[in-house]
Amino acid sequence: LALQGVNTWLVEELMSLGWFKKRFPYSSYYLHGEKCLSNSSVLFSTFPLLSVEQHKYKDGNVFTLCTTKVKGRKLHILNIDLIEGEAHSEKRVADATLLCAVIKKIPSRKEDTILVGNFGFPPHTEPESTIFGPSFFVDAWRECCGQKNGYTRDPVNNNKNHSSSCQRLDYVFLRSEVWNPCDAKLIGNSQTPIPSPNFGIKVTLKFT
Repeated sequence: LALQGVNTWLVEELMSLGWFKKRFPYSSYYLHGEKCLSNSSVLFSTFPLLSVEQHKYKDGNVFTLCTTKVKGRKLHILNIDLIEGEAHSEKRVADATLLCAVIKKIPSRKEDTILVGNFGFPPHTEPESTIFGPSFFVDAWRECCGQKNGYTRDPVNNNKNHSSSCQRLDYVFLRSEVWNPCDAKLIGNSQTPIPSPNFGIKVTLKFT
């Protein structure tokens, strides 16, 4: 479970819930024994985290790379929250290039990689779509839902979002030879009250 744009009180409230702690006993919230909410993002996991790394963008902000093991294979999860208004900018390209430099160090055949979060750009936006393109990753929503909109920023149906247009800005990207996305759906769009300005994505993976 990857969350972005959250506060410390929310993380600690979730971790105080018995059912939640049982479902997600491990998290990136504690780094080297200290509380750490990197860029207001946190990852909760059913599986033990083997490592939690922080990598810095040029402006000093960080993104987190968490590594766990599932079915005997290492699984690397990058929890990402890029600023929407900076799409196409020089800084944005530099940030995306840094992300890919970190990803390219992960063996693509023996280990699996998931990128998850708010990438701040809609499909077919350049140069971002090339950097995070099909030559590197599978877009889980597109793989499962085809051309369905999948708007995660949706001011029409989300009264907490005051944007001027609907966009699909949140993604689950997958690079793996053994895991395949078999289902994807929006979450948070049928709750009252709606919990977040952006809807989330739930993706189910199948091991083959």
